[in-house]
Amino acid sequence: MSLCGLAQAALSTPALPGGSGLVRPVNTISVRQILESGANMKAVDDVVYISGTIDSDQDARLREIALIMARGGMAPSLVVFLSNEGGHLGAAMRLGRLIRQLGANTAVTGMCASACIYAYAGGARRVTTPDSRLLLHQARRADGRGGTAAEDEQVARIRYQYLEEMGVDPILVAWEAELAPNQMRWVISGEALAARLATERLAAEDIPLPADD
Repeated sequence: MSLCGLAQAALSTPALPGGSGLVRPVNTISVRQILESGANMKAVDDVVYISGTIDSDQDARLREIALIMARGGMAPSLVVFLSNEGGHLGAAMRLGRLIRQLGANTAVTGMCASACIYAYAGGARRVTTPDSRLLLHQARRADGRGGTAAEDEQVARIRYQYLEEMGVDPILVAWEAELAPNQMRWVISGEALAARLATERLAAEDIPLPADD
């Protein structure tokens, strides 16, 4: 099944007020208004696209987009990470939980690194393509420094609990712990599927992309 088909599946889209299963176009002018600050998130109909870095208020932006969509009688059915370099871990987990709450699927078309993986894990269904690149590395402070042993243990515990909550094998946390501070680890397609980080793999052309990408 293509991801366009997944976007219409009952699993991916919460019931709308009044029981309607119809998806109507969102008011694109309203969406543009909340993106004027340069946010790296945009919506086309019921698909949300995220690129760049996950910052501390990324989840708030998705929540605002979802509210605008709700006024048009629909909800986000798919969140696509186009090319994401990681970012704020706490915000990524809040974003992932919001995606799960909305019942949306997730997909990666380019690189999804570090914190992005935790946001991606929030999808009801989690799709990769042959071009997807999932990248792990140790958590770092905003200034680039690592934490103390106690801080690292606490962050690892938070990651572990979050992945379990999302139905993903927390072995990812062990893989991260094995890395040196400046080392990176690619999660290949078979590993992502075995760890339930990804639930399925589709051809790149099955992922809907915005017209200008």
